[in-house]
Amino acid sequence: MDLPLCPSPLPDDLSREIERLAAYWARHPLRPRLSLATVQAWDQLVREWAEADDLPLLVRKVSRGTLRGQVLRHDSGREIVPTDNSPASWVWLQAAAGTQMSLDDIRATLQRDELPVTMVVDGAMRASDQVRYRCSRVSGPSTNALGWKLCHKRPVGLNGRGALEQRPIESLQAHLRTFLSPSNLFVVPLEIGGLGELTQFIEAIGREVDGL
Repeated sequence: MDLPLCPSPLPDDLSREIERLAAYWARHPLRPRLSLATVQAWDQLVREWAEADDLPLLVRKVSRGTLRGQVLRHDSGREIVPTDNSPASWVWLQAAAGTQMSLDDIRATLQRDELPVTMVVDGAMRASDQVRYRCSRVSGPSTNALGWKLCHKRPVGLNGRGALEQRPIESLQAHLRTFLSPSNLFVVPLEIGGLGELTQFIEAIGREVDGL
């Protein structure tokens, strides 16, 4: 049998069922929610972080020839550190616990190398003298370890080509805010984690009170 072409958009009856499931999860008591006050405090902290020249900008992008945890020097002089999704997981868990932090707390956490920048430290990271940060998610709690997939409401990806060091600094600051602000984060069960990427799920979460 020849494989038929998948219809796009999907049939209305199937789309309605996906929307119904998304709305059901958005309202379900099992879904973890963050308090509005905590989200607002962390969003403000992330905004201040983006503007603090002495703190590195964490970027969820690893270009060819770079490593997670490596410190790159932007043309502006600001430090940039490539990561995976681990910093967002860490921020969400801090917010979920109701932890309050300041910029000094972030500085101290980075100095102690206690803010995860990678899921696992690989051999290349261990061998490189350019890698300053080696904290991983396996060294502490993570959303994945607790059975949740962390998702973003607004896309985080840095599109376009070119070295991170030469991107407009404003775009990297905006990326940090989108990447780490708890108001842009939500979780779904890890075993059905792919659903968290669907527009229907993102929109259903956004329709909840305060979008949390």
